[in-house]
Amino acid sequence: SKRLHLNPIAQCLQQNFASRLKIKSLALSVCLLSGSVSAEEIARCATSAARIDSLEGQVQWQATGEAQWHGASLGQTFCYGDTLIVSEKRAVLRLSNNTLVRLNEHSSLKLIPPDQSFWVELIDGAAHVLTRTPKSFTVKAPYVNAAVEGTEFLVSAQNGVNKVGV
Repeated sequence: SKRLHLNPIAQCLQQNFASRLKIKSLALSVCLLSGSVSAEEIARCATSAARIDSLEGQVQWQATGEAQWHGASLGQTFCYGDTLIVSEKRAVLRLSNNTLVRLNEHSSLKLIPPDQSFWVELIDGAAHVLTRTPKSFTVKAPYVNAAVEGTEFLVSAQNGVNKVGV
C-alpha cells in the first residue's frame, strides 16, 4: 500500500490538531517550537507548489533567483518558480492541485504559478502527467504547449524535438 507523504507543515498540523481550524495557528506554533518544521521552510513560500511523493535516484532543485543547486529529499516541498532536475533515475511530484507528474532521468521542470496559465514548464526530458482536475492543465515545453482536462498524457522535450501523447 502506498503511504501519502505530506509536507512537514501539514504533517505536524495533522499530528497535532489537524481538523480544528480555530487552533491551527497554535498548532503551527507547536510545530515551530518542536523543531519539526523550520522557519525557513515556512518563510520561503506562503503556498507550496509541489512535493516529492516518490524518489529513486537523485533530484536537485534551484530557487528562483539563486545560482546554487540543492539536493532534494522525499516529502520535500517546493515553491512556485523553483526548478527541479532529475539527474538519476526518476521522481514523482504531487502538485498543489493533486496532479501527479512523473519525471524521468535527465528531466528538468520549472513550477509555474497557475495564474500564469501554465502549471509546469518542461525544460528538458520527459514528464508523464496524471491529472483529474476539471480545469485545463497546461504544460509548457520549448516547442509545444499541451493542455488537457482530467486525463493522463506524456510530454517530452529532447534533442530539440517535442512530443505529446494522450
